[in-house]
Amino acid sequence: ILAAGALHLMARVAAGYWDAERIQDDTLLEAMLIGLALLVGLVAPCAAGVWGASFALTGSVMAEKTVTAEILWRRGPQVRAVALSLLWGWAAAGWVGSAPYLLGAIAGPLEARLAALDPGSVMAPLPLLAPLDAFTHPPLLLWGIVFAFWYPLSIRLLKRPFLYRAAQLGVAVLFLTVPFRSVSLIGVLTAGLVAALLSDRLYWRRDLAAVLVIPPALLMAQHAGTHLAQPADGLQSWGLVMAGLLALPLPLLGWFAFRGTEVDMEQEVSKRRLQALRLENMRKAERERLLAEFSVARQAQRQMLPDTPPRLEGYRLAAVCQPAREVGGDFYDFVQLGDSEWGVVVADVSGKGVPAALYMTLTKGLLQSLGDDGRPSADLVVEVNRHLFAVARHRVFVTMALSVLDPETGRVDCFRAGHNPPLWRRAASAEVQVIRPSGLGLGLTAGDLFERSLAAEKVGLEAGDALFLYSDGIPEAMDRQGREYGDQRLLDLIGRTGGLSAEQSAQRVLEDVRRFLDGHPPNDDITLVVLERLAD
Repeated sequence: ILAAGALHLMARVAAGYWDAERIQDDTLLEAMLIGLALLVGLVAPCAAGVWGASFALTGSVMAEKTVTAEILWRRGPQVRAVALSLLWGWAAAGWVGSAPYLLGAIAGPLEARLAALDPGSVMAPLPLLAPLDAFTHPPLLLWGIVFAFWYPLSIRLLKRPFLYRAAQLGVAVLFLTVPFRSVSLIGVLTAGLVAALLSDRLYWRRDLAAVLVIPPALLMAQHAGTHLAQPADGLQSWGLVMAGLLALPLPLLGWFAFRGTEVDMEQEVSKRRLQALRLENMRKAERERLLAEFSVARQAQRQMLPDTPPRLEGYRLAAVCQPAREVGGDFYDFVQLGDSEWGVVVADVSGKGVPAALYMTLTKGLLQSLGDDGRPSADLVVEVNRHLFAVARHRVFVTMALSVLDPETGRVDCFRAGHNPPLWRRAASAEVQVIRPSGLGLGLTAGDLFERSLAAEKVGLEAGDALFLYSDGIPEAMDRQGREYGDQRLLDLIGRTGGLSAEQSAQRVLEDVRRFLDGHPPNDDITLVVLERLAD
């Protein structure tokens, strides 16, 4: 498609023609660049998508309809079955092209014409290149979308003949109306209906190859007719030449249809179906292998999370992590720092799936190994960031909330590296306070900038107080209407958990999120840790 379209475009531009309506006063070079950009950016990707999807869809459902097109691609038109299909398509193009004019002769408002060509192309200095218009104009792509893509897809989706036949014809009329123009809407719809019915009948009587011959034959016929209708003798001569080119394939195809190579079409269809079955089995085996690997990865990730929170005298901890996919990027941990302090961590790796889980594992390992050194909490966060930046190099970042508890005093130093702010439920005042220490995400930058941005905010937990650390999967949870759970709803809910234990508070939050989602799957991992100071 790219080669034919580029040849067509360059030849016409080199001969001094370009589309004045679209390009106006642009130079020849600009005209070529615009045309090539349309080919590369629009025509070729659309066509590749249609044919690729057609190959994937038709293997097991419609192999008998596509096998001749595949043989044509591999061996040319000398195979008898292929030549017969092309003859049928060439003949049908005459009916599709002439029907709108015949209807217009009977009833004026029904008159329509094919309008796929640019208005100026009747004066194109190289009309012999007209057949290549099929590769650069809509009809071939439209016929391909309908018959190569939509027909097999509708059979797979709708199953019942009545449903998929109705859907097929409806889409065919809708799409095949596009290339026609008329003075009235009813004329355009009638032309599209005629083109759809004739093409549909040909598809079921013959195959895809026959149908896809219609657009190039139509375009050639329109070129020939347009030139023959011009008063200038030179243009009429070109029209005669093009009419001859239009008729030239007929005897050649007729010869191949009677004297061409005989091929066992049933065997070819069986081969195509067997090939499709093998591909389907390979895809199924690959899916099963990936699911098995995901299952192992998810089990490994679960085992990396603490089995139970540590038992701290005078305190109670509750934690939960629910990945949105088989494996996720959220995690929580409890890290002993020095002889008496404990770090409560909730972190979220950017992205989802296996890559996020790998960086989650790395972050957890860094926290554990660096925490054993007995270094100050701020230094711990700085070192974790330095190592992550060296490994990730801007490919990923990690947000983290680290709350360092001194169990003897109830003092908590809260650090936040770009993460959601912890929430402090205060028993004495029955209010919820948002803790907002500053800090950049881990792995975004190294050195002084990260260290300068990092600050701690101190919290003094008293009897009945609780600290909530969570990931953005909770406030950003979306229901079916696209509404977010929201920070304010979480604040209000935590304010109503006074008197509940850490486990009960965590369950209350998760139940409210599930109720909000109402069966809709969460779009991100959900992680929550509750640190509660017990009454004396």
